[in-house]
This record gives sequence, structure tokens and C-alpha cells, in this order.
Amino acid sequence: MRRTAMASVAVGLGLLGAAAGVIIARPDGPGGGGAFQLAGASGPSGARTHLLGTGVSARRLPVSAPASSHGPMPGGGISIAAHPAGFGYPAATNTGATGALTAVPGSVTRGPGWSYANGVISVTGAGARLARISTSAEIQVDAPHVTIDNVRVVAALTNDPGIALEQRANGTTIENSTIAGTNSTGGTMLVGIKDVHGTPVTGTVIDRCNIYNTSSGVQIYAGTIENSYIHALGNNGREHLEDINDTGNSGHPLFILHNTLFNPARQTAAIYLSEDYSAEANVTVNNNILGGGDYSFYGGNTGAAAPIPGRPAHISFTNNIFSRLRFRNGGYFGPVAHWLNGNGNVWAGNVWDVSGQIVRPS
Repeated sequence: MRRTAMASVAVGLGLLGAAAGVIIARPDGPGGGGAFQLAGASGPSGARTHLLGTGVSARRLPVSAPASSHGPMPGGGISIAAHPAGFGYPAATNTGATGALTAVPGSVTRGPGWSYANGVISVTGAGARLARISTSAEIQVDAPHVTIDNVRVVAALTNDPGIALEQRANGTTIENSTIAGTNSTGGTMLVGIKDVHGTPVTGTVIDRCNIYNTSSGVQIYAGTIENSYIHALGNNGREHLEDINDTGNSGHPLFILHNTLFNPARQTAAIYLSEDYSAEANVTVNNNILGGGDYSFYGGNTGAAAPIPGRPAHISFTNNIFSRLRFRNGGYFGPVAHWLNGNGNVWAGNVWDVSGQIVRPS
């Protein structure tokens, strides 16, 4: 499974990692809470950069405008969250499906390893590739090592996910795709991408996707969610809203890296980790922009099965930017809830947008 980590935000020493060729430095300020400043950008879209101190290479996202167009403002005042693409973060301009797409159903109703019938595209061939289509059908993946690339799924699936990962869907890659409901109320999609059985499916990679008008953007328990824009969540009046929802991963590694995650509602979270069904452990959340919900981040120490002795454990929440664009506290009540110190959990380098001041768990 490919695991890329984009830029790291290192606070306190003044150097931040490279995201999309952009280096952001945080100058000293009163109480150490200086503003983010743009130090420069280089490299073509699609190039790779070596992350300082990680030994990991990361693909640069395309940038819709020169980063210097959001130049530094003395004393602070830059909102990275208001202009994410200009700072190399995911937004509508650098995620999702693009170009001419073939309608399914239409002139095409099947291909190698997949077929359409009765409102569902079934992918049953191991290693199948479903690419460059547009559909209002649910996509069900029930085979290993499937790739879904440059696909647009827009449908009012109020009781179903746009892309359903069935039990045999290990190693699925979903990239450069748009997944959305038709509107934010009666036309919502239940979940954009969902591990429907929660056994869990492993090796999932979700990369450069644009997901909106869903009650939950992504609900998986293992794999990688990276470089994606999940926002404008919808509600038909009876759903909880989360950009990313993990209700217990039983210790399977989950990576949430370099995403832009906005929940406009005053309920639940942008990233929701809980122990509703099993323990939370081995989750890495690094270099995301997040905001909204009642709290923007739930740290896993909650849920129907909690408290689970010794859990949550090895939850790493680092180098993330909390936005106040929707609520002055990040979330309606605050930035973080249900965080547990100890057990190998790490909280470091998390800051407020605009001011750059450090965010600490309560």
C-alpha cells in the first residue's frame, strides 16, 4: 500500500515541511504564536519531494495560483484555510474528476471486470480498473486490488454510499474522483466511500478526491486517506455528520494525511475517532486543515464500547491546522474532544489558522 505523507508543519523551531513545493515558516511572535509565512515554491505538479526527517517521498499537488499571491502579512492574518490550494492543500481546483467522462449507463454498461445493472456498478474482477466514467449509480467493489480513477459519482443515495467497499475489496485505490450527493438536504449521499462491513477492508488508498453533499465523507478503518477535499456535508435531517468517520479500527493502521476537511454543521466532527465497536489504535493524522462540527477532532476516547482498557493507543495527531472559518472555536464548542494523553498517543505541532498559535488538547 502506498503511504505518502505530505508536508510536515513543525512548530517552535520555525521550519515547516514542504507541501506542494511550498515551504511555510512560522516567525517568532508574542508567546511563540507568530503567523505562517510563505517561503517559496518550486517544482512542477506531479514532481516528488523528500520530506525532511521522514525518509518518505510525497507527490506535490498542483497549485491553482502561485503561492506568493497569498504573500505574508506582517504580524499574522494569513488564512491558509480560506485559500487552501494556494498553499498546496487540497481544494476544488486540484482534486476530483476532470476532462471528458463516459456516462454509465449509456452507450457503455460493462468493461473488463465490471458491469452495470439495476442502478449498481459491480466491480468483481481482481485488479480491475474503472476509469473516466460519470454515473449516478452506486459503485460496489467486491474484488481485490481494484483501481477507480477519474470517476464522477453524483447521486441522491440517501441510504447508500457512493462507493461501497465489500469484504473482498482489499487493496482498492480510489483517486482523482468526485463523489457527491445532488444537494445538501433531500439529495444527500449517505457516505461517499464506505467499508460497508467493517471487517475491515485493508490497503485502501483514497487520493485526490473531492467529496461533498454527503453525511459522512469517508468511513473506513484501515488504509490511507490523503490529498483529498471533503467539505459541504449534507444532512437529510437524521444523520450525524463527519468528513472522516472511524468507529473503531481494532488496531489496523489508518493514515489521514494532507487533507482539507470542513464540516459546516455544529454537530459531530471533521475527523471522528471513537470506540463504538472496537478499540482505536495506530491512527496517524498529519498535516490536515480541519474545522467545524461540535468539535473538529474526536480523539477516540469515547463511544459505546469506551472506555476500553489501554485504549486509545498510538494515535498520532501532528502538524494540523485548525480553522475558524465556520466557528470561532474551530468546532462549535472547541477544536478537540476525547483526547487521551499517554498510551503512546502523540499531540504535537497543531496550530490555529491565521495566528499560528499552538492548539493544545484540553
